[in-house]
Parts: sequence; C-alpha cells; structure tokens
Amino acid sequence: MPEGVRVAWAFDWFAYYAAGVLDALSESADILVLTREHGLELGRDGDASAIKRAMLPESAHVEIVRGAQSNPLTLFDALRARTVLKAFQPDIIHIQDHFDWRLWLATGVRGIPKVLTIHDVEPHPGWVDPRNRLQRWIERAVRRTADVILVHGESLVELTKQQPWYSGQIVMSVPLGTQGHLGAVMPLPERPTVLFFGRLEYYKGLDLFVAAVETAAKRLPQLHAIVAGQGESAGEAQALVTRPELFEWRIGFVPDEVLPDLFAESSVVVLPYREASQSGVIPIAFTNGRAVIATRVGGLVHAVEDGANGVLVAPGDPDALADAMVAVLSRRSDLKRLSTGALDTVRSGALAPEAIASAHILAYSLAMNTGEAK
Repeated sequence: MPEGVRVAWAFDWFAYYAAGVLDALSESADILVLTREHGLELGRDGDASAIKRAMLPESAHVEIVRGAQSNPLTLFDALRARTVLKAFQPDIIHIQDHFDWRLWLATGVRGIPKVLTIHDVEPHPGWVDPRNRLQRWIERAVRRTADVILVHGESLVELTKQQPWYSGQIVMSVPLGTQGHLGAVMPLPERPTVLFFGRLEYYKGLDLFVAAVETAAKRLPQLHAIVAGQGESAGEAQALVTRPELFEWRIGFVPDEVLPDLFAESSVVVLPYREASQSGVIPIAFTNGRAVIATRVGGLVHAVEDGANGVLVAPGDPDALADAMVAVLSRRSDLKRLSTGALDTVRSGALAPEAIASAHILAYSLAMNTGEAK
C-alpha cells in the first residue's frame, strides 16, 4: 500500500489506544478521527474534547459527536460527522468496537472497506450488561459488517471465529500499542516494590495479588506493594489483608501526570488476571521501563515474552505469583535485565511504533483487497 492512505478512525472509548496507534500511523497516513466528547475513561467529567484533541496527532482532523446517545437531537451531530467523513474520501474506515448509534450512522457509508478492532472478544467474568436492546444490536451490526477484524493476540483469532456474530471475515492479531510517548525512564527504586495498577475488578485478581504479596513478604522482608486505581474490588481486597504495613492503597482514578512518579516508585508491575483479552497496562509499563509479572491468559501471553520483558505464571495461583515476585526481585541484575527488555519492546521490538504502523497498514491492504473482490 502506498504512503498517504486516507484513514477515518472512529472510537467511543479506547482514547489512549487510539492516540498511540494514530501517532504511529501519522507518518504514513492522512487521518480523520470521529469520537465522542465524554472524558469518562480519562477521569474527566463533562466535555473532554480539548483533551482528546491534544492526545491525537496534530496532523489529524478531529470531529466530535456531542451529547448522550439517548438524546435524539444528536442526530444532527451524527449526520454532520457522516458528511465530514464522506468529504474526507477515506480509503479505509477503522472502527473501534462500540455500540453508539451515532458513530454507526456516521461510519455506515457503503463502498468503503471497514476494519474493526475488538478489544474484548468476550465479556469479562462478573460483567453485567447494562446496555439496552438497540445498543446490543448496534454492537452486533458493527461486528458483522467489518471486512477485517483485528484482535490483540493469536489465541483471540480463533476465539473470534467461534462467536455467534462472526460472519467469515479475515481476523488478524495486531500489537496493542504503546499507549503513550516514550520519554525519560526513571531508575529502579532501591526498595523492592510491586505495583497493581488499573481497574480494580474481580477478573483482574486483586485478591490474588494481596495473597501473593503476603506470601512473598515472608522471603522478601522489605517488600512493598502499591495498589493504584479504582473499581468495585478495592474494598473486598482490603478486607483480606492481614499485614496492612505491606500495602499502600491509592484508590481513585490515576491521572496521566502522576504516572511517571508512580512507575518510578515501582520495581515491577503485576497482572494477576483471572481472564483477559489484552491489557493496556502492559504497554504503559513497558514504556516506563518496567517489566511485568502476568498470568497466562488471553492476549497477555503474546504481549509478555517470558524471561525477556517479564514473567508469566499460571492464573489463579497466588503461590506461583509469589514465587515470581521473589525470583524477579531477589536479584537486581535479573530485574534490570527484564526492565531493559521491557523498554526494548516499545523502542525497537513488537510494540515499537514502526511495528504498530506496519501491522495496521497490512490490515488496511487486506481490507481494501477484500472490498474490491466483493
């Protein structure tokens, strides 16, 4: 595919992911972005349009759909976005999985190949679907009408093909992306410190993290644990703690500006997930030069290279998690080697911008060829 491909990107959530991938693509593509004004995933109330614009490449044109899905007057925003998209004359429409009827209307232009990224092929355990019938129909329609579907891990390719909405499309695995710009990486702290960062939900295994930390501390007396994020599992996990002196709880949304300091305090990032399609925590950790201890679930096994940029353990086993913490933190030379491997992954490896761009350009080529064959 020649450089200068024209790509219209549409997303509701996944702003951090979009910013990372679009930054990688901006050298080889002309970009139009359609998104919503809300800043819920950014920890912002109200209109976050300016924040989202600042996250995206300066060269991208950004069109904002305002208001709530329940407001019929937002039809005019949807029609305006559709008009802007058609005038842009994209070669590809790239959609992030969503269920917003306005984005569906804006991107539902016939004759233009469509690529869809699905971040969670199946719902996480314990998730209760709050959507109405129309929203569920929109999600199925978005998924059925894509020419090429992108997921984050080879194991998710086959899982996608097993879904009831799957309609025979090409399914590819692409890297999750850096979700941040490379900058100064802080040195590793002297005190061995494990970090649990992100949404505090049942499927992420915060209770397993608590058990593993208390077990590992018997062999690593200086061990310290930081829990940073928000979610429904925080209180339940705190109630399991028998050694509160080991833990530091920073409950609430973690803004971008504090991330460098948070990772500077941390030796390694721990993902004791029971289940996962993928995790944006991994590329953020790697970008900050921190290795990852993660469970062998979903796309995590493709993002973490065991022994190179992190360690993989069996899910649901706090003893195995504790063993990994002790092994990584007992020898500083090993910790430094894994941390260097993490940073290499986003500088020149599988999560480097060049690799991200190449994977998406290949997907766009396949979608365009598929569309021409129809």
